[in-house]
Amino acid sequence: MDFLILFSLVAVAAIGLAKDKAIPVAIACGAGLGLVSPPNGFWWLHWVLWVPVLLVLKEGQNKRNFRIGYLTGLVALSICFFWISEAITHYSNLPRVLALLAVLLFAAAYALLSSCDLFGLAFPGPGSSWFPQ
Repeated sequence: MDFLILFSLVAVAAIGLAKDKAIPVAIACGAGLGLVSPPNGFWWLHWVLWVPVLLVLKEGQNKRNFRIGYLTGLVALSICFFWISEAITHYSNLPRVLALLAVLLFAAAYALLSSCDLFGLAFPGPGSSWFPQ
């Protein structure tokens, strides 16, 4: 079942790449990154799921690259750290909504790391300054 979900997320990312739409690619890859984390046995797909995100980055558009990285990290970490909300709800008196909000704030803070990594990065392609003219 997990593999079918991952396959559908890869299909969404491929459609987003074909239409040059960064938001569906970032959301699909972020969801994929969250789903391949333990206890699932697909940890090696972390390397593969970053490739579509790197392909939608544009050279010289640092704010856009920052937003794409932030959205990818936010979705991935929200899924990955969902278990924290279960622990908060189980061991404290906080309602489920506040526990989910705490996880979202935690993911929002840690998503800055992935967005800062992608801030100035763009995949070099034909026509970029990395290739000789």
